[in-house]
Amino acid sequence: MAPDGSGVISGGQFNGFIVANTNNGNIDLIDPVKNTFTTIATGGTRGDYTSPDTTNGTLFLDYSDIVARLSCPNCSFVPPPPGVPEPATLLLLGSGLVVLTGVALRRRRK
Repeated sequence: MAPDGSGVISGGQFNGFIVANTNNGNIDLIDPVKNTFTTIATGGTRGDYTSPDTTNGTLFLDYSDIVARLSCPNCSFVPPPPGVPEPATLLLLGSGLVVLTGVALRRRRK
C-alpha cells in the first residue's frame, strides 16, 4: 500500500474508516480500530490527492489522468484531522525562538 490522499467516512456502517488514494492506482478502505485495510478499487493510474465535496458528501480522487468521485450510502466524507507536530519540529521551533530572542536582547540603541 502506498497511500497519498485520504478522506474519513462520517456516518453509516463505515463511520471512522479511512479511504486512501494510493500511488499504485488502488483505493483502500482502512479500519483504524482493527488496523486492517481492504482494497475496494483497482486499475487506476497514479493516485494522489483527495478532497471531500462538502456540497454532497462525496470524495474527489485525483489521478494522473482523471478526477473521480467516490460516494457511499448513508454517509459522507470529511477531511482527515490535521497532523500533530513531531517533537523534533517543536524542539527546532523552540531553538529558533531562543536564538531570535538572544539576538533581540543583544541589540543596543545608540
